[in-house]
Amino acid sequence: MTMVQIDATRRQLYIKFTDFQYLQDLPHSTTGHSEYKHGNGEISKVKIEMVGMGTRRVGLANLPPETTHEAVSFAFSQYGEIKQMQ
Repeated sequence: MTMVQIDATRRQLYIKFTDFQYLQDLPHSTTGHSEYKHGNGEISKVKIEMVGMGTRRVGLANLPPETTHEAVSFAFSQYGEIKQMQ
């Protein structure tokens, strides 16, 4: 592991690995899910997935207010899977 980045507002943690094989095996060995035990004993379910391998964040501005999520999704779906829209 070489870097950890925390996005507290989205409640996400990004870890950059130096061992590419380990990175590829992790989602499969965990079935994509795990649990995190907090200091107070509470357990949270977490999703494990590989990101950053061709993943891009795209910001759009000055769209007409009547533009729907479906229209934006359709326009960008030709470039690959859309993971999240806000």
